[in-house]
Amino acid sequence: MLHRFRVAIPVLFFLDVIVPTSATAQPVTYSLDPGSTFQRGCFPPCLCPIFATNKIQGTFTLEFIESDGTFGHYAVSEVRLIVVTAREVIPISGSGTYQIGDEPVRHQLTLDLTLGDEEHRFDSGLVPARAAFPTIDIVVSIHGMRCFDTAIAIGASPVVEGNSWVTVAPLPAPMMLHGAVTGSDGRIYAFGGTSNDGPPVTATAFAYDVGADVWTTVAPIAEGARRNFAYARDLSGLGYAFGGYDFGSPPFPLARAERYDPATDAWTSLPEMPTPRQGAAAATGSDGRIYVMGGTDASFQTIATVEVFEPGTDTWTTAAPMNAPRSGFGATAGADGRIYVFGGYSDTEYVASAEVYDPSRGLWTTIAPMNEIRFSLAAAAGPDGRLYAIGGGVEGTSVEAYDPGTDVWMYVASMSTPRYGSAATLGPDGRIYAIGGDAIGSVEAYTPRIAPPNLRDGILATFDVVGQQFKVWITNKRATDQVLAIQHGGTKATIPVARVLRGSGQASHNAPYHWHMDPDDIGFAFAAIEVCDGTPSYVESHVDYFVDVVKTYCPWSAKLVGVQDCR
Repeated sequence: MLHRFRVAIPVLFFLDVIVPTSATAQPVTYSLDPGSTFQRGCFPPCLCPIFATNKIQGTFTLEFIESDGTFGHYAVSEVRLIVVTAREVIPISGSGTYQIGDEPVRHQLTLDLTLGDEEHRFDSGLVPARAAFPTIDIVVSIHGMRCFDTAIAIGASPVVEGNSWVTVAPLPAPMMLHGAVTGSDGRIYAFGGTSNDGPPVTATAFAYDVGADVWTTVAPIAEGARRNFAYARDLSGLGYAFGGYDFGSPPFPLARAERYDPATDAWTSLPEMPTPRQGAAAATGSDGRIYVMGGTDASFQTIATVEVFEPGTDTWTTAAPMNAPRSGFGATAGADGRIYVFGGYSDTEYVASAEVYDPSRGLWTTIAPMNEIRFSLAAAAGPDGRLYAIGGGVEGTSVEAYDPGTDVWMYVASMSTPRYGSAATLGPDGRIYAIGGDAIGSVEAYTPRIAPPNLRDGILATFDVVGQQFKVWITNKRATDQVLAIQHGGTKATIPVARVLRGSGQASHNAPYHWHMDPDDIGFAFAAIEVCDGTPSYVESHVDYFVDVVKTYCPWSAKLVGVQDCR
């Protein structure tokens, strides 16, 4: 495959250079961009009043197979798409092939897809590429978009495996303002909330088998429907639902509490909370007690009240109230045994503020606020020790991670679907699951990147370059100080610059790439020459060129998106 790019020779002139490109054999996960559509109806030259355009979302995998000298050939697999129409949700699965090359660049996508009960071959034909690879912008159809046809406009970009949200099986029915926990049997449970099964609230519960990627129906909440309640899992893997609202008359919040046992598939009623409330959040401390915090009480006031449930004795006690009243906020326990709360509605406004509770001291302390206001968000603690605020923000797709060690919030990969009133839990596979909170009950999973255990005495920094991420292991003190300054907005020298070395680096920290930046040579610049610019995948395709000729990598558009301090 041939790829044309421009090399800037400073002060002198521009050279157009054509170099051969290739792809690694690493499978790459692609996510559909928000503008992707599913169209069905009459295309020209036929005329009829039937034509509908609907949103489509999801992921697929692209893997390089071979090059014939003109075209690079790829296998498309693990196609998991969802189409939302006015009447139904259509799951799409399948596989296919993709080729790109020639000069000028052309490409072709062929997919064998199952749409609900239908099976069709979709093809784009060999057409000019409208976007620079690895971005894919193409339309596939069954009959070439002539007369009655089905067409899918695909805009998709690669995401770095291990730091992206991927679409998994959707809920059997939509859920919003519901609960979700990972049970003692390793399955993920979603229960209650608002759905489309008749009443405005539901008692329905579903269980998700991570290995099989399948949801099944389990026992509903025993005391009836509820939404906007607090939920938690205890240290034994039992699930809990506290308070909420059932649209009863009068419209007051609930005090009821229930416990679910996956082993018996049964809900048990517990002593009621002392304070009825909806919009509260709950988290289980390292002491095994469940802390139910905030919410809106029977007088429709946002409260800071904290009540503590002891699973061993089924009793309630009171703890110190939060510094600020909150409703519709996120809460989770950290690896340090403390309880973290963030966002929500407080007094008369939506907030980005956050605070932490130390059970051993009975004290709440204010911590750094999130980067944006969030309400009706979900929260989860990752296996990397960071705490995640999911959705509920300005656009509903963004996600932030909080590092308790540095007191810093940083954006991580965004979801493909806006979510408000979703639920989240850490699955048995180490992925964070964002469940529902949209019109169709979609589910996405995120794999936090974890620093390899044998990385010591340095900082592992993650940079994003136009949607592609790579890692830099930093060991020299000057660069360490610089990256921390970037993290806190204290410098405009943000472009990483260093020698390029072969291999994934110490502890394979830059895997799946087969190159890394020299930890002892790394520095940061305000600007750099164009010849050492490029995306991580472009460097991967031209390792010899960057190691032996350019000798340096300096991605102009790099943005720091993660810092793990391993000193």
